[in-house]
Amino acid sequence: MNRRLIEKLTTENQKLKKNLLSLHEEIKLRKDLEIQLANSQKVEALGKLAAGIAHEINTPAQLICDHLQFVKESIEEIIDPEQAQVALSDFLRDNLPMAIENSIEGVKRIGEIVASMRRFSHREHDNEKHPADINQAVLDSLAVSRNQWKNHAQVTTELKSDLPVVSCLLGEVNQVILNLIINATHAINDFHEKGVLGNITISTSQV
Repeated sequence: MNRRLIEKLTTENQKLKKNLLSLHEEIKLRKDLEIQLANSQKVEALGKLAAGIAHEINTPAQLICDHLQFVKESIEEIIDPEQAQVALSDFLRDNLPMAIENSIEGVKRIGEIVASMRRFSHREHDNEKHPADINQAVLDSLAVSRNQWKNHAQVTTELKSDLPVVSCLLGEVNQVILNLIINATHAINDFHEKGVLGNITISTSQV
């Protein structure tokens, strides 16, 4: 009787161990799949962000190219003795300075985007907190994500001008702000009529 009971308990114990092992393997598999899915979503989000930034840079770059082509053709006309007097006295006198000014503005715009990208992608290699300007972090996050929200929402910023610097991991703060902006954009896109802009308001304050 006792032997049968022991054998039965032993058998059941072995089954239990086997089931527990299978359960652990299933949990590990699910965790691995969740990590893979999260990484895949991060890569997809990063791809969209990179494509948006490329578009934001390409727009002023194309304008610069067009204006410089106009400047080149204008200079060629000015150099031509037969057309110089007519060219300088009419169309070019008004439009050549404007083309140069617009080209300069385009270069500045690209510089601003690149500067925002560099600040946004900042990572603390020592994994220690450093003083950071939260207002600038908001502006940089808006700049790098502009292509994602500009057709869906009007963004208003109410940033406290004398906000003190905050000791933090800036890379992580930038990511949090970016996620808030993108989530707000998705919410607007889901609930607003197509073609109707929503509103995103971002404010900072000292607490």
